[in-house]
Amino acid sequence: MASNNMIVFLCFIILICSGYLIWFSISVKRKGYSTIKDFLHEDKKRIVWLKKHGKLFIDRVGIWRRKRSLPWLRRSLKISWIKDIRVGYFIEVLIIIIWAIFVGRAYLNLDRLVWPGGPEFASSIQTNYIWTNLPKCGTCVFWNGFIRGGSPAFADMQGSMLYPLVIIFTFIMGTLNGAKLTLIASLIMGGIAQWWLSKVMGFGRIPRIWGGLLAVVGAHLAGRMELGVVGVVLSTAACSLVIAPGIALGLTGKRRYSILLGITIGLALLSGQGYMQVGMILGIIPAFLIFLPGRQGKMKCIWKEYLLAGFLAFLIAGIFLIPMIHFYPNIVKETDPSFIVAQAFRFIPLNHLINDVNFYYNISLIPKPYPYLYTNFLGWIPIVLAILTLRFIPRSRFRLFLFFIVALILVYLTASADLLKFIMRFFPIAAAVRNSPQISGLANPLILGLSVWGLDAILKNKWPRIAFINSDTNHSIINIRGNTYLLILAIPLIWSIKEAYNFGQTWLVTTEIDASIYQKVEYLQTDQSEWINLPYGAHYWMIPALETNLKFSGGIRTWIWRERENPPINQEATFDAVELGATNFIREIDGLYYLSHYENEYAFIQSGDQKLACKAQAIGGNIDVDCPYSEKGQLFVYENNWTGWYAWVDQIETPLRLSVWLSVDAPAGKHTYQFRYRPWDVWLGILLTILGIMLCMMLWIRAKQTDNLSNDILISSLMAEDNP
Repeated sequence: MASNNMIVFLCFIILICSGYLIWFSISVKRKGYSTIKDFLHEDKKRIVWLKKHGKLFIDRVGIWRRKRSLPWLRRSLKISWIKDIRVGYFIEVLIIIIWAIFVGRAYLNLDRLVWPGGPEFASSIQTNYIWTNLPKCGTCVFWNGFIRGGSPAFADMQGSMLYPLVIIFTFIMGTLNGAKLTLIASLIMGGIAQWWLSKVMGFGRIPRIWGGLLAVVGAHLAGRMELGVVGVVLSTAACSLVIAPGIALGLTGKRRYSILLGITIGLALLSGQGYMQVGMILGIIPAFLIFLPGRQGKMKCIWKEYLLAGFLAFLIAGIFLIPMIHFYPNIVKETDPSFIVAQAFRFIPLNHLINDVNFYYNISLIPKPYPYLYTNFLGWIPIVLAILTLRFIPRSRFRLFLFFIVALILVYLTASADLLKFIMRFFPIAAAVRNSPQISGLANPLILGLSVWGLDAILKNKWPRIAFINSDTNHSIINIRGNTYLLILAIPLIWSIKEAYNFGQTWLVTTEIDASIYQKVEYLQTDQSEWINLPYGAHYWMIPALETNLKFSGGIRTWIWRERENPPINQEATFDAVELGATNFIREIDGLYYLSHYENEYAFIQSGDQKLACKAQAIGGNIDVDCPYSEKGQLFVYENNWTGWYAWVDQIETPLRLSVWLSVDAPAGKHTYQFRYRPWDVWLGILLTILGIMLCMMLWIRAKQTDNLSNDILISSLMAEDNP
């Protein structure tokens, strides 16, 4: 432990010296000296100060090194280390957090006209806008009425709107800036997930920090922003968090690790997109079975702990799973039985080594020129360290090593679609996992786990002491010990982080949006809640439209509602040329044509051949309609009808008619109508989630006092296995 303290001490000295040298160089340049020699010659006091304090520092280091061998001092250092172990963990995590904020610093620009890069960024956060309705109408957030006639908000598999961090950041910073902070939080989560994995495996401080820093800049996170899909970055980080508690449970069998595993899996299911969850379910979770066979004593029933984790995960994700399972038969998603974008299994590992951006835009080794699907760069150094793990694995830890190998193979098989093609024979729905290559991003934390293992083994190895002896005095001139080897290794370790950082910065960028886009969207405003249409494929229009509470009939979504059509539009903007004399033409701005379809009202009463427009205001699952005097007929509202909608006429509940759109019988006269979406499935899901949280808390408190998660106990048990 004392050697680790010395390592940290030396690292701080190196940082201080580096900072001083930078300041020193700047001072030389500012004062106009041609050389450093001239600068030092002019400043005699600086030379005297450097000599005095340099000699004093060397003397103090020598005294410390001599006293370090005394038994009482070593015991004192060990005791202080145990007392400060949690402070040490905090500092390690803090370093990773600061590094992640620096890496994602571009997203700290909270200007509403500065957006994260990627053409689909705007559409990827559209589901988050449901939370803007919560302060207005409370439970109306259960219905997403912004797009394609509306749909159950909590049943959407694409969005990350139910992830706790997304909710918190959206409330605090707004949807757009909340998404920026979510990206930074995802980088932090990715780094902490890797640090946690290193911790539960009992690795030293330097390997833990190095693995966490490298995970932050790994292309499995940064590369996904080539397309700008925030949910994929978040879900990759969330699924990475599952590995550490799963391994810890397999190594120790402790109840609290099963609780943490259940929580992380549940949160991963809430993180959206679905692709990474498929990789987690087919790649990582089955590999935990490695820890089950051949166990004795208390570990013999470890399978029960894994089942408990799965049960807790289901409860925690109930707020999403129950509405999704209920609504799922109505979802139609585009499928690809041939998986044309999937990369061959034998080529996937190469993506960890290729940092040439241009490579990902050709089809020499990848089927399509879409970098966001394939970028997983880590570099040669982590790969070499992972391979070196084979040299240092003791027989007692072979089961753990086998977990990494099996998980890697399963992740690669899923990403290459080989496993999905097999599953498709029995479950055709597997063809809906069209963009499977991005699942290979889950291989990065596994590879880094092996890399950290190799680095830790190298640092703990008993290196030979090398000394250069003066033949005249018979005294050593230079001694090379273990710490010196670490300083030698520091160069490639830092280089590996720098290499991955440079590649990742290609994608972690922002773009400035033309302010005129907000003015162009305002021209589509309607008097009530009529549906509008945005220019085809214009993702960047979605944020201004959502911020002004527009409801767009077409929109961009990865699934469609079975046997449902988009509602008719009232206002439209298109880049397709329109004759200026057309009856529905309104204006033309910079090649953009605005059209009005005034006959398509949002709500109307149909009485025989007569169609009478009504005034309506819709906010999520709350719709209020005010109709003038009319004959008896039927009221139609262009909002999708689904289980959970209820209607009232003049405060008296009335049954809904069987129709794809909201519709009730309209009595003669002037009346007001109310429609409210109050689904049972959402309330059941919320109840299960609350129950899951309470059960986790109760089980955590009731866990035995010996079920301690402190790293010193786990490390000692692992070290005992390594040294039977």
